[in-house]
Amino acid sequence: MKIGIMTFHKSESHGAMLQAFALQKTLEKLGNDAEIINYDRFFLKNQNEISASTLKAKIKRFMIKFISFIYRLINKKYNAKKKERFEFFRANYLKIGEKEYHTSDELRQGKLEYDAYVTGSDQVWNPDSIIHDAFYFTFLDFSKKTIAYAPSIGVSKIDNPGILQKMENYLKHVKYLSCRENAGAKVIESITNRKVESVLDPTLLLNKDEWSDLIYKKTKRNPYVLCYFLGSLKYGRDYAKEIAKQLRYDIVVIPQSPVEIFSNQKKENGVGPLEFLSLFEGASVVCTDSFHGTAFSVNFQKPFFSFCRRNPNGTASRISRLQDLLGKLNLKNRLIMPGDTFKPEKLEIDYEKVKKLLELERKSSISYLTNALEN
Repeated sequence: MKIGIMTFHKSESHGAMLQAFALQKTLEKLGNDAEIINYDRFFLKNQNEISASTLKAKIKRFMIKFISFIYRLINKKYNAKKKERFEFFRANYLKIGEKEYHTSDELRQGKLEYDAYVTGSDQVWNPDSIIHDAFYFTFLDFSKKTIAYAPSIGVSKIDNPGILQKMENYLKHVKYLSCRENAGAKVIESITNRKVESVLDPTLLLNKDEWSDLIYKKTKRNPYVLCYFLGSLKYGRDYAKEIAKQLRYDIVVIPQSPVEIFSNQKKENGVGPLEFLSLFEGASVVCTDSFHGTAFSVNFQKPFFSFCRRNPNGTASRISRLQDLLGKLNLKNRLIMPGDTFKPEKLEIDYEKVKKLLELERKSSISYLTNALEN
């Protein structure tokens, strides 16, 4: 079958890029010709119709943008290297349609001809991105085969009636429903009154060897704790320092947050998708607040610890996605909360048991995808 994929492929997010590759690769392994539809979601970024309306929210958003701008300015040279490496990966590892589309109307007028359409993974259904109805296939008529594979809505509940109404209308265009997290699946079920499968993120559908085969440059280092933090919370970074101190390991940081400006740890700047894989494969221990950082720690069978990106007790902690993944693999003890202390015995993970659980989840996820394509 010729399959068109709607996903995040232009982002300079390591997780977004590698999940796009993994979804395309998985579809090809199933005997299909898979191509990413060249939809530019950033075209509409300034037209987000649910932007913050309160003065406090607007000030907060402005401050975040200002700090991010300063951070990008300071790291201008490294950001250029990172961009170059992401473009290299896109050009050499992703199969992307030549024609670029910016809106649902353009996609509709493009009269795409695929045998099936797949949307996912990542947060393509996040309520904050409801303006991007293209990720729900609203540009297609109802006769087309449309499949959701592991999209995430990024939250455990939606309170905005307007967004709920739009999602209800949009989801009618998707014939086969799945979600990356159980909490998200329940939300979609409540909106649609339909069964929603909970499936693995695409990055976990490929095994350790398949990811290792992509790494063409492997660097020998002293044992190191790899830090990959997207948020600014301090306790995860302190935990990593304690590990390094007790085990006498180096610390290597993939800088993603403005707080890294003030870090005196060794930074790996300008990291692209392939360099990201190499750093995870070579790590002795991983500390991360990232969903995909956790996923690749599991893929490469590393001792790891996951942390909350925001206040664990806050409404925006986004802890549910980590709890869900770790729960499936019987790894809930890897989620570290503020106040937890490190002890060397905490490093031990029985990956033989984890591999068995992961393989069961893979088979179930592949079965969902195969059934949707062949049904």
